[in-house]
Amino acid sequence: MTVEHLIHTLRSQGKFCASSGSRMYGDLFELVAGDVAAGGVFATVLSGREDAPSRDAVPLRLLGGLHRLVLDGRAARLRPFYPSAGGVWDAGRAWPEILDTAAGHVEVLRASLGQPPQTNEVGRSAALIGGLLCVNEFGLPIRLFEIGSSAGLNLRADHYRYRFAGGQWGPAGSPVTVDDAWRGALPPRHDLSIVERHGYDIAPIDVGTTDGEMTVLSYVWPDQDA
Repeated sequence: MTVEHLIHTLRSQGKFCASSGSRMYGDLFELVAGDVAAGGVFATVLSGREDAPSRDAVPLRLLGGLHRLVLDGRAARLRPFYPSAGGVWDAGRAWPEILDTAAGHVEVLRASLGQPPQTNEVGRSAALIGGLLCVNEFGLPIRLFEIGSSAGLNLRADHYRYRFAGGQWGPAGSPVTVDDAWRGALPPRHDLSIVERHGYDIAPIDVGTTDGEMTVLSYVWPDQDA
């Protein structure tokens, strides 16, 4: 494999992000791919990762590292372009600033490539809680164990509010709401009690710490609402 593999991986990730609602990352991965092809600063940052398999998610590691620089203030000049920091994405205006930022943080970005992406999609809790509500019909104690739990956000599935056509389920005062949670045949909507819950992960994140919170937030695509 050669640098062409890396360029293909970057562009493929960009297409996926764009089709999933992130125009920003769709644009940015295309720009990064072009810079790598031209031997620019991102070619330096990604040096040694040319042969990395797609499952390593190198593109997401890279932009997760860049996003963290924005969130923690080390790349404050990029905040006007990051929706997660109150900015508005503008590829033409942002790109020169991103290149300058990358040039000034090459080693930091290279270090970020060693951090596997940590995805914490609480929307997945809708499927989980739907299944648990069905299991709950047997009247037995429910014990929830998750392998690959990351920050453990889905272990708190019963603490979220779920909205769907015709009703809602979950604590009314929950700060987390999952819209359009279920369609078709709905699960039973009784009270649910989880008597035990444990999460297991090779690199668990403690979101109760500043570092843990920043790690989780950095992997949220900046132009996603939630």
